[in-house]
Amino acid sequence: MIYYSTQRPVTLGTFPNPKGNRVIRIKNFDSRTYVDAIGREAWGLIEYDKPLSRKEADSYELAAENETFSNVEDYMEKHEFSFADKEKVRKFLKDVEAAEAVLTQKDLRFVNPSAEIQLVSRADLGIAEN
Repeated sequence: MIYYSTQRPVTLGTFPNPKGNRVIRIKNFDSRTYVDAIGREAWGLIEYDKPLSRKEADSYELAAENETFSNVEDYMEKHEFSFADKEKVRKFLKDVEAAEAVLTQKDLRFVNPSAEIQLVSRADLGIAEN
């Protein structure tokens, strides 16, 4: 599992070292670099054999690759969204350039490029309430 260091280069003391979860690789970038996989800038990456706990990642300000929309995808899968509704949600998030999003039974909350939290109802998206 790949994590990106959003606040500092990856060096000793800047990442967790949990038992039974070995570090596969560490790579620092030449400068803070925008990373599509997390939708923001990072100083480098660290790859682990297994996923970290949310607490471990948050404690060291590490962002998991492709985690910014994991709630949305998990929610749509768990609640058996139709293919069409899944595509509506994905297209909307792409169109508004959302950095992060959370889908609930009533609405979709997302962070826009200006780092403002916004809300849109599922009815306004044209998707059913599952």
